[in-house]
Amino acid sequence: MSKIEGSTEKSMITMWSLMSERFERPEKVLICRSHITTAFAEQHLVIGAMIDGSLALWDLNEVSNSYKEITIDNQMFVLRTPSYNSALTAREHDCPVITIKQLTLSESNEESIHFVTVDENGILIIWAINEVKEEINDLDYGHWMSAKRLVKLLLRNR
Repeated sequence: MSKIEGSTEKSMITMWSLMSERFERPEKVLICRSHITTAFAEQHLVIGAMIDGSLALWDLNEVSNSYKEITIDNQMFVLRTPSYNSALTAREHDCPVITIKQLTLSESNEESIHFVTVDENGILIIWAINEVKEEINDLDYGHWMSAKRLVKLLLRNR
């Protein structure tokens, strides 16, 4: 996680393939406007926790043609913004989130991924990521999700 020079974005996560013979460039570049304190990846989803207590969720299955592209040293990079950002809603943490851990719910028949976040004050919150079956129009759900995303983050318990 590092700062992008000359950009309004404050943090980025670069994802590299271990299958590549040479590590010339990252496969994915995820960006956000707050400083990332910790991150977690599961399947095709990445969750970043921010210094301001908000969470960002990136769906790596989303088509990359709707994102900003930049060129550095004659190489093109796609900068992926979050599919969901809790800073655009009433966020649940009011101080930096220090850890994210996945939960395994053996009794759950749900297909969602559950995880827990803990902030500096010791507040623990349980979350679920649900994939929706059709595109979500941000006009229907307010501005807390980017247009036409296929995931949503739900507060399960505080």
